[in-house]
Amino acid sequence: MNRAGVKMTNDQDIKETVANYSLGKLLFLGVISLALSASGPLTLFAAVPMIMAFLLYGRGKAYFLGGVVLVATVVLAKVFPSFSHLWGIFLFVLINAVLVSEIIFRRWPPARGLIVMGFALVCFVGALVAGVSLSTENTLSIEIEKGVTTALNAIKSSEENKVLLESGDERAQALKEVLDNPKIIVNQIINWSPSAIFVGIFFGLWVSLFLILRNSLIWRDQLGYPFGLSDLVKFKVPEYTVWPLIAGLILFVGGEYLSLGPVAEVIGGNILLCLGVFYFFQGFGIYLDTLNFFGVFGLFRTLMIMTTLFMAWQLIVFVGIFDTWINFRKFLVKKNTDEGDNL
Repeated sequence: MNRAGVKMTNDQDIKETVANYSLGKLLFLGVISLALSASGPLTLFAAVPMIMAFLLYGRGKAYFLGGVVLVATVVLAKVFPSFSHLWGIFLFVLINAVLVSEIIFRRWPPARGLIVMGFALVCFVGALVAGVSLSTENTLSIEIEKGVTTALNAIKSSEENKVLLESGDERAQALKEVLDNPKIIVNQIINWSPSAIFVGIFFGLWVSLFLILRNSLIWRDQLGYPFGLSDLVKFKVPEYTVWPLIAGLILFVGGEYLSLGPVAEVIGGNILLCLGVFYFFQGFGIYLDTLNFFGVFGLFRTLMIMTTLFMAWQLIVFVGIFDTWINFRKFLVKKNTDEGDNL
């Protein structure tokens, strides 16, 4: 059997497997999502099983599953104090899953859906933070300082850190300075939390959408979604965005070198970080096209992508920025008819 025949057979096997949906498989998706939500860095992928639940089982069953898992996180928090924040994490995972699945259900182009749903979630989080701030007697900075102080006290009580602090070396002095001045951490959190939230929201949605489209064979025929992964990785930042980028750079650099003050530096830095996530999306698409052009696939391709994401993501951002003027894709003219499937 030729390669095309093998591929068709494998595709048919996958479709037949996922066609036999059951309650047990639905619950399994919820368990996987819950486990990823409690797994630190792997939380970034926790929405994917829930999105699959929406796409394969429909809104009703998926919302029911989300409610069941959310109740389970509350129970876990009561039984195990270490899981006290798990319900909040899973809530945002569930919101992520709802937004990405709605992009598919509404048949929106991936890039448009990412922008619309991303800004919708940013506005929701902003309103939530504002509501919490207005509903509490203390200011937001005081509430953050309480949380930071609690965390620092836990660090101080650690036996390993006690030994380090008693050693008196440079690391111990640096750690002691931080532990004795929680306001330093509080100020950093307040200054950079807007961009951290913004980048976290958009990057989380993009990762979920990327992985769902990468595995679209499982659900595409059932939902008739007309777009593929290639439509997402062709993400293009509007050219006029370069002007707020330049403004942010002037404010950030001018805060120190032009005596504009620390406030200007913080504002400029937040602008650069927020815009940087979009240029990352654009640069990453160019990076994938480059791998396609040179025929890099398989395990080596995966290793290159993971290494670049963790060690050279800044380079991806710069590629996206300079693509505004250079148009790197004009140098990648090799045609690839299976581009969407090879990503």
